[in-house]
Amino acid sequence: MRYYNNKYCILICSSDYLEDPMATLTLRVSDETREELEALAQSKGTTVSALLRDQIDQLLGRDVEMRRGDVPQSLTMTERLLLANQSRILAALVPEEADYYARRSETLEEGYAGEYGDVFAAVGPELTRTECALVWDLLDMFRVLSASIEALNPADRAVLGEERIDRLRFQGFDISDELEGRLLSYVQYLVRGRRWSEVGPRLEEIGDDGNSHHRCLPFYRLLLDTYRPIITARAKSRGYSLDAYRLDLEELIELAEISFR
Repeated sequence: MRYYNNKYCILICSSDYLEDPMATLTLRVSDETREELEALAQSKGTTVSALLRDQIDQLLGRDVEMRRGDVPQSLTMTERLLLANQSRILAALVPEEADYYARRSETLEEGYAGEYGDVFAAVGPELTRTECALVWDLLDMFRVLSASIEALNPADRAVLGEERIDRLRFQGFDISDELEGRLLSYVQYLVRGRRWSEVGPRLEEIGDDGNSHHRCLPFYRLLLDTYRPIITARAKSRGYSLDAYRLDLEELIELAEISFR
């Protein structure tokens, strides 16, 4: 990481130690972004370069090796004692799994750091605040799209057509994709908490708990990028009223068509 012209530059290389670099990409970011990236990388037990390389691989549709870089490499004695005692309590409360919890307790008491992956196997990888916010934005967008379609008169709905309408509906996420699977779990969590409750029936329509069986996130991002300027322009001209969040036929057609170019 270097500092140029009052901006931090992140160098993304093929090796963090530059022993055999294939290429170097310079990315200028604000101080706030740099600090957030460093904090996120530290929480996952990795480097900023490695974190960004994984995200680039996902963006390009490459297969990213499943790995748990967020498993603690070390625990304090207090943490080990607390977790070991918790495992012993669970061994007493769940006799049929007593051997499993006893072994986990031994791992923690003896400090076998190489076995911590088994201890934390049931803990899912963290969904970052940015990823959570992406889900909020997507569900808000599909809420507006759904309400706008429902408000169309029969003639305009016929012009829009069922094919375009289907394109503008939430299609779920692909659970075979690591990130999309976690995003779908978060959607289900939000629905159970009665936030975006209207998505619940849609998940049932999709079937298989909302599993799309194909990657949807690249399409959703493109749709969201097209949708945001439209809503922003409407809010400026009409204020934050119900009318500002009700798209007309032309805007719905624009979204449906641009998103599939």
